[in-house]
Amino acid sequence: MEEKLNKIFDYTKDFVKKNNFPPRIKQISEDLKYDVETEVKPVIEELVAKGKIKFESAKDRIIEIIE
Repeated sequence: MEEKLNKIFDYTKDFVKKNNFPPRIKQISEDLKYDVETEVKPVIEELVAKGKIKFESAKDRIIEIIE
């Protein structure tokens, strides 16, 4: 899981840097070819628990990278 965690976190940081807004979970899933429910959402929850991101699930966007 650590490899996916790093890959999703790095993807998200790069996406925000390039676009000035966060990716949708579906976009992360499609671009990295991960399943939304079994791979992306658990990693997002782990990143929130580790304090690396803030996430508002109702809007399906990672709203802030903390680290």
